[in-house]
Amino acid sequence: MSRRSALTRINSCIRLFARTFLLLTLLLILAPAAEPALAAPQIWLPIPPGETWRVIQGYGCGTHDDWDRYSLDLVNTSGPSRGAPVRAAADGTIWNWVAGSGTLLIKHSDSFYTMYTHMERAVTTARDTFVTRGSVIGAVGDRGAPGTPHLHFTAFTGEGPGARQNRRSLPLAFADGYDLPELGGCNQHGGAKLTASGQLGPWQVPAKILLPLVVAPAPVAPLPQHAPRIHERWRAGVWCAGRYRVSIQVGLLSTRIQVENQSQSAQRLQSLLRETVARL
Repeated sequence: MSRRSALTRINSCIRLFARTFLLLTLLLILAPAAEPALAAPQIWLPIPPGETWRVIQGYGCGTHDDWDRYSLDLVNTSGPSRGAPVRAAADGTIWNWVAGSGTLLIKHSDSFYTMYTHMERAVTTARDTFVTRGSVIGAVGDRGAPGTPHLHFTAFTGEGPGARQNRRSLPLAFADGYDLPELGGCNQHGGAKLTASGQLGPWQVPAKILLPLVVAPAPVAPLPQHAPRIHERWRAGVWCAGRYRVSIQVGLLSTRIQVENQSQSAQRLQSLLRETVARL
């Protein structure tokens, strides 16, 4: 093969590669943005499905007079509250556990959390453990508030370590069909009866559960695959000059080019292709 013919084929290979690379880059840019795996556009009542619980303390005043103004204290109306299962209000990951008050924080996005307080124990306190909406995360108790066992529930935004910075609770609206806006005054929505719809996620929660006395870390469940994550790449392979298999991986943070041939000419082609990308 003449030198000119070889150069023509290499140039043709580079042009093919450049077109493929630009197409992959365009696909990456135009691909629908991945919804955060932990996003919680809706929250559900954190109580057993089909049960009715009563608000014994609502928004404002009492112990709900600080950043956690929009909190509810809930008790079972048809049976004992102590030991009743608490379920996750939305998909999320375990963020923090405070043993003294029986408080479990679940993170649903970069700054959105739900808080479950006064639980006598938790199913797991292992940070970053994924929990699905409706899964049992603990049992109602009276830790930190001896007396009437109840569940203290808050949805809030926060920043920094432990989400302690700029905490702000939010008025609650549950996908079970309850909207609880700010009304003004003390004990807002006190006495309201809320019934969980029973529309759960992938599995049913038992009416009552027996939890281990000693909390043990649970294995981390895989995150739901809604869309490509930022660390994933678009991949393609092209044949150049009939003899070189070129693998291209284009990600948001990096690009990888590999010529699947160990010859000197293949390594030279790989260098040329990488230089081409650098100039694009």
